[in-house]
Amino acid sequence: MVRVRPEADSVSPRVAPPVAPPVVPHVAPPLNLPSPRPRAALPPGALPDFATLYAAAAPSVVALEVRARGTDRQGTGFFINSGGLLLTSAHVVEDATTIIAVTHAGRLLPATVVGTDRSSDLALLAVEGDDLPPPIPLATRDALVGEWVLVIGTPLGLAFSATRGIVSATGRSQAVWNPAGYADFIQTDAAINRGNSGGPLLGLDGAVLGIAAAIDPEADRISFAVPATMARVVAQQLNEERW
Repeated sequence: MVRVRPEADSVSPRVAPPVAPPVVPHVAPPLNLPSPRPRAALPPGALPDFATLYAAAAPSVVALEVRARGTDRQGTGFFINSGGLLLTSAHVVEDATTIIAVTHAGRLLPATVVGTDRSSDLALLAVEGDDLPPPIPLATRDALVGEWVLVIGTPLGLAFSATRGIVSATGRSQAVWNPAGYADFIQTDAAINRGNSGGPLLGLDGAVLGIAAAIDPEADRISFAVPATMARVVAQQLNEERW
């Protein structure tokens, strides 16, 4: 008798399971923030050249026209890299439906919010276009009490206004208005008004020492700015989170 092996007993060749392609994580492109220039000391008795400082920085500053919750508000921002990224204050663009960045040359650039950080009241914006203004370097050092500063912004709708003063104090916590409790503000006597928020507080080397953030409405010439050293960290984080 010839016995026939059932089909189920037949041996089938083994087929290797398909190999899934490796997962390549998204990596945020670097911000490529420009480096500040070496700081030049003023000769004894010399006064700062604010006109030259303003002329170099103003083309990189923008007036922000923001539409949010059916109302219009204004603020200030500035370019931090050559890829069209800008810094401003988070409260300027909160709940924004449209944001227009107006350059010193009069160009109107639609802007989008890359990310916001409520604890530091900073926001990262992006614009697109050719021949964008050059960036302003963010300082890598702490502000010094007594050093000269220049603020450029849009106080009360007056775009590209400049005010000057000194650093009055550092490490201030009285300016904190948000629940996160960030407490390391630069205090300055340079005039900052509504609309200045998000604008640069410049040192004499042309680097941004701080980002204009708040005023004390009950005081005269007591204003506050977020240190640029903090802004560098926040900008890097916001850039990475969008990827």
